[in-house]
Amino acid sequence: MSSAYGKAVIIDTRRMKREGKGRPNSTRIAWELYESEEAESVFVISNPKVTRKVVYGLESRGVPVFVAIWDS
Repeated sequence: MSSAYGKAVIIDTRRMKREGKGRPNSTRIAWELYESEEAESVFVISNPKVTRKVVYGLESRGVPVFVAIWDS
């Protein structure tokens, strides 16, 4: 995790790349936060590819997920 604003998690993948780290497992991070915070749902803001991957991973575990609409 790069930083937190309130309870939002913000991951700076450009910084991770500069530091020689790979991409984070967004689905795992979202699942762990969902569980640890006893959340009712998850809201994902990312690019369409990552969003689809995270939504599939969480919905397959029964987690309600909300996302931006990619129709523009």
